[in-house]
Amino acid sequence: KELPLTKDVTFTAGKIKTVNFAYDYVKPSKEVVFDFTNPAAYGITPSEEVSKGVEIPESVADGGVTITHVSNSQNKVCIWTKTDNTYEMRAYDSDVITFTVPEGYVIKKLTLTGEKAPDAAISPNIGSYSSREWTGNANPLVLDIKGTLNLYTITVEYDLGESDPEKA
Repeated sequence: KELPLTKDVTFTAGKIKTVNFAYDYVKPSKEVVFDFTNPAAYGITPSEEVSKGVEIPESVADGGVTITHVSNSQNKVCIWTKTDNTYEMRAYDSDVITFTVPEGYVIKKLTLTGEKAPDAAISPNIGSYSSREWTGNANPLVLDIKGTLNLYTITVEYDLGESDPEKA
């Protein structure tokens, strides 16, 4: 007989000799959205001057995901004030952005939205990137920026697993 387990079940010794069960386990998946159109959420006060950037902290964390950056360009990774008084994150050629999640988890998908997130702008060492979306299994995920990125949001999806080997 098959019964759905919708509550705790008590078995009485001597009454039941065998219990067979099946359990369908779905890995818990988590999604975190970094919204750079609202920099105050990360403690960042943007410049009041139009077309001027404010460098973001070296690391920004949300929901178990940490973004760190190393800027090798003169412009730095920053929050940019646009002419319509909205904001975006900008990263430049030769900057490096690293995403980490808790130990035992891997990043499965990274999605970028914004005005400028071209396919050629990111060089991941694990997984693949196309059409503003990276997929694979990595922790950490290191992105080497090969152009200018103007981003509104970065969505990170992660769950339990192991990292793929790095590409040669």
